[in-house]
Amino acid sequence: DTGYNIDNSLKFEADNSEYMHYTPSGQTDYERMAFSVWVKRTELSTAQLIMEFGNGTANTSNLRIGFDTSDRLFCYGNSIIWRQTNQVFRDTSAWYHLFFLFDTTTPGGVSNNRIRIWVNGSMIDHGDFGTLNNPGSGSAMGFNNSLKQSLGRQTEDATSYFCGYMAQVYGSGGTPPVVGDFGETDSDTGIWIPKDISDITPPDAAGFNLDFSTSGSLGNDISSRNNDFTLVNIAAADQATDTPTNNFAILNPLFKYPGSQVINEGATLVTRTSGSGLNKTFYTTQGVTSGKWYIEAQLSGSHGMVGATTMTSMSSYAPDGTYTGTQSTDIGYYSYNGQYYIGASGQGAWGE
Repeated sequence: DTGYNIDNSLKFEADNSEYMHYTPSGQTDYERMAFSVWVKRTELSTAQLIMEFGNGTANTSNLRIGFDTSDRLFCYGNSIIWRQTNQVFRDTSAWYHLFFLFDTTTPGGVSNNRIRIWVNGSMIDHGDFGTLNNPGSGSAMGFNNSLKQSLGRQTEDATSYFCGYMAQVYGSGGTPPVVGDFGETDSDTGIWIPKDISDITPPDAAGFNLDFSTSGSLGNDISSRNNDFTLVNIAAADQATDTPTNNFAILNPLFKYPGSQVINEGATLVTRTSGSGLNKTFYTTQGVTSGKWYIEAQLSGSHGMVGATTMTSMSSYAPDGTYTGTQSTDIGYYSYNGQYYIGASGQGAWGE
């Protein structure tokens, strides 16, 4: 309990072409904007946009924020990559808070201050970008009138769909808030944690605040601006309770055997496909060392096994012959014979 808890997030799945959009109006300040979002990734090494802000009639002039095929964070506009990090974002077990400030009035007279990016409350130093370019002084940024703004994909080309979860999504033009309005460092753990932003009113009419709290209206803007988003291929079932303050274990796309196996639906669904080896093995993103734990899973095949095992002898990929029920430290359930396993031997029917 952090004192403030985020109750819901929204799951995005590229395989289902899921995204949402709105078209703002009433924007008056085009030189300044802020964008804040919590994200948890479930697929890596593919180009994925978090959001694209319509900024002109040409697709290349739009402002794009997302991850590239090398899992680096970037922002792009006017046919130029403005920022691209050296840092990669490949931790699928974690939530990241990303905060962007755009101000082409050149704060402090420093051109590099026209774009500033914070990750988990820490601003990325200008020297830590692999690519560092700046929009022109006085350039118009996003939230342009009558142009579509898309959350979860590239607008014009219908590509680069996002895979993962988003929570507490905020955007505004005009005099922007600061990163400290959205999060703070927990004094006990040193971890960046979210703040309640429900009372923040976007300073410009085109702003929005999405909390995904209503399953029947996931595009609802809870701010007084009422800039509701239109859903595309998103259903009530895409509302999730995996949030920055209630982080769930999900299937780990970095640790599966063989690597060709398919994980999707917010890394909660695995589809066993053909490939080398008889056994297909998957691990979750969270390990434990003590305490009492439980696992919820639905097995759709006749030979599924789910449970817990130690990782002391594992290689970087789960080997074909090692799965729950083969090691002395295992505990789990095998759907083929209905037995539970402690160690490498069946112990009888579940419930006995």
